[in-house]
Amino acid sequence: MEKFCELQSLLYFCATNVFYTNQKRYIMTVREAIEDIFNLRSMDYSNKEMDLDFITLEICEHITDFKDKNRDELRPKVAAAINGMLTKMVKGKKVQDSESIIVRVSNGRGGYKKGIYKLRKPKKQKDRLPITPVEPSKVSVENSLYVGSAGEMAVCSELLFRGYNVSRMMVDEGVDVVAIRHERTYYIQVKTVTLKSTGFAIKIKEKSFSKYCNNNCYYIVVIRTATKKGIPINQYLVMTADDIKIWMSSEIVKLSGNDISLSFNQKDGHIYLKDELVDSKLNNFGRIS
Repeated sequence: MEKFCELQSLLYFCATNVFYTNQKRYIMTVREAIEDIFNLRSMDYSNKEMDLDFITLEICEHITDFKDKNRDELRPKVAAAINGMLTKMVKGKKVQDSESIIVRVSNGRGGYKKGIYKLRKPKKQKDRLPITPVEPSKVSVENSLYVGSAGEMAVCSELLFRGYNVSRMMVDEGVDVVAIRHERTYYIQVKTVTLKSTGFAIKIKEKSFSKYCNNNCYYIVVIRTATKKGIPINQYLVMTADDIKIWMSSEIVKLSGNDISLSFNQKDGHIYLKDELVDSKLNNFGRIS
């Protein structure tokens, strides 16, 4: 009995005190910042060319981890990161990376505009849905309390497999899961949906977002989907607080009453928030690292 009480006390300590731990938080890399800026500026693929100065400015203005950085000092780091994104090593030789999310811009004369880049336009895949709806007969439970708890546990499981120490919060005040890895602490709000059509939507309380959006906070949508054989599985859309801030400033996402509403849809084999491509966030737990 004494050991059981000790265990209860330890679990309570982890669930309460870990949230307030003063561990060094994860700092986004320059490459991740560039990827986010290009993804967040991709409502369509026309007139979305960006030069090095503009990319650096966007990072300094919109990515929290870089808002106190000197723009002139950051610029060469952005240039080096972009060069690394455009190329890869194959058998000891540097070649163009055909899978890079960004590309150089043609000058119409067989060359490229100097220092100008844009997001690679995705290929249309009309016959494929990235996330397949679940057949009504396969939906096990409709009760939101069960579904929400299952989603939080699923996120905990995925993080544990990736080496995070996790704890579910006893009281929901805008953070559902706290995760620690390499002395870094992450605060995660989980939303769970069962996909019954090609689109889905979530709501985030504006009050809780404002409270935690500067505290290394992430938002994960657990999407109950299906395999080709109709077996229900989970997929995960991993978003940062900075993603949502930029979407709001760009009016891609708007405040509706006391909620921030995000509506996702699928078309041409890709996932969009309004007209914003979000494929790069699907199952990308590497964003929490």
